[in-house]
Amino acid sequence: MPQVVVTINTRSYAVACGDGEEAHLLRLAARVDERVTELANEVGQVGETRLMLMAALLLADDLEQAESRAEEAEATAMGARQAKEDALGAGRELEAKSAAYVERLAQRVESLAARLTA
Repeated sequence: MPQVVVTINTRSYAVACGDGEEAHLLRLAARVDERVTELANEVGQVGETRLMLMAALLLADDLEQAESRAEEAEATAMGARQAKEDALGAGRELEAKSAAYVERLAQRVESLAARLTA
């Protein structure tokens, strides 16, 4: 199992990961480091544990917001699919009514033509 050394807030940590996941782990660590660095610049060096906790809470908040947006997008897509299905159903119904109307008109024309030739 490979180990990757990540740096967060100028401190290095050795972290194990699965084969082929090294680059992904480094990207994640860079995001965490970015948040911790932003926090350290805003609130100062209030201790490594507190900075990590605050960064974890901010990242969890980002995740929750992203999940909420994904759920809203899924609900919107489902609504659009339902509207499309409703429109298709209405179109089929209109087509059937139109066909029945044309059929009745054709029968009337045939009936009139039969009376005129009789």
